[in-house]
Amino acid sequence: MKYFIFIICTFVIIFYSCESKIDNGINNSFEQKDDPLVAKLISMGFRADMIEDKGDYYLVEGDISISKKELSLQKPTQAMTQYLVSDSKIINVIVKADNSIPSSGVDNWRYEIQQAINDWNSINGSKITMSYNESASNPDITIMSDNGSLNDNVIAASEFPSSSGNPGWRIRINLDFLSNMTVSLSTKQYNIVHELGHCIGFRHTNWVSRGEENAVTVPGTPGDDPNSVMNGGTALYSWNGFSNYDISAAIALYTDGYWQNITPGGRLYQIAVGSGNDVWGLNAQGRIYKWNGSNNWINITPAGALLNISVGSDGTVWGINTSYQPVQWNGSNWLVKPGVLKQISVGSASHIWGINLSNRIYQWNGSTWINITPAGALKYVAAGNDGTVWGVNMSNQPVLWNGSDWVVKSGVLTMISVANNSNVWAVNSQQKIFKWNGSGWQNITYQGGLADVSVGSDGSVWGVNSSGLIYKGNFNLPF
Repeated sequence: MKYFIFIICTFVIIFYSCESKIDNGINNSFEQKDDPLVAKLISMGFRADMIEDKGDYYLVEGDISISKKELSLQKPTQAMTQYLVSDSKIINVIVKADNSIPSSGVDNWRYEIQQAINDWNSINGSKITMSYNESASNPDITIMSDNGSLNDNVIAASEFPSSSGNPGWRIRINLDFLSNMTVSLSTKQYNIVHELGHCIGFRHTNWVSRGEENAVTVPGTPGDDPNSVMNGGTALYSWNGFSNYDISAAIALYTDGYWQNITPGGRLYQIAVGSGNDVWGLNAQGRIYKWNGSNNWINITPAGALLNISVGSDGTVWGINTSYQPVQWNGSNWLVKPGVLKQISVGSASHIWGINLSNRIYQWNGSTWINITPAGALKYVAAGNDGTVWGVNMSNQPVLWNGSDWVVKSGVLTMISVANNSNVWAVNSQQKIFKWNGSGWQNITYQGGLADVSVGSDGSVWGVNSSGLIYKGNFNLPF
């Protein structure tokens, strides 16, 4: 598996160009003691000796173009900027090469630009959509010659997303790179993919080894990735596709889908989905509601309240009442069952699991609870309708039941919801939302968060945030 770490700055990111590994040995830093904009760059984490004044912009770390005008408008942040490309713009990013790029010969990059656009558009699960339009009068990204402004060993430079949610507005190509070296088609494609990545908010993956500071990793992209197209210092590389975590990062920041706020007439603090519109929830007082399938929640609370509720794919509904008794819904009332539990999970009538006040784990056998706690305890358990069972152990690690014991999986989580083996969702303590992709946790929508999530057997996913607002997911994911 390819390991890597895609970067965003504070809430988002910036733009970078790709430097070759050839060092020209020239120190172009300058004195910045009395320059407030340079002081701002330093406060963002950029090293003083890596800042060059280029007139109306600064060149940072050898290949980052930062507009002085944009910098002067930004509020100080921990890293670079808090801006990503807006949801409305990322689905229609228009790119063109202007007349400074020759239309023929070795300096014509148009074919490689189109191929790079196709590469970004090919990421399933991401809503990144770009198009090339040579006649566009107002493109989002203009690709142009650098007209001698870049250092000889810098092949290209690009801009970062603006405060208004637009992509970085230009990519400059050094047509005289390495003293007019002939650049291969594959290397051109690689570099355009890289620069487009900066324009939509991705920073260098190998920021640590490059001495770049104060970057924030995209959730779900662990470690270091020598195969990432967003590594800096790779201007001479050839295109070989995105790495696994390049793809994960693109999905994380620009998920193909959204959370629809459907909070009519009140708020909920726990939600449970069986399938389709079989959705139940509890409010802060433990009162019980069921979604009517169109526009509202129906209060169906006879005789009391619940601490926890769960719905199976077959319509089976169980809960935990305020006396920590498990109860089953019979269509008109709650029937008390034996046992003392604090949390329950229903995959179907034949797959019901629970956790008691001591975090011991139980499975319902149709008439009583069977203790199946080997080697430890769980804070949370989640059962699917196919017998798949996940949990969160006392160290907040996700664990998967293999029939005899709990197998620790990657991640740190607070709760999990399971529809079946191929449909597992979760949230962590920062209320970030994840879906299991078969080998790891894919962050779903970087912006926003949920305190509780539930997935139904048909793939319906609902959630509530920490303020009790209710959301329904609408996603097109490849896993």
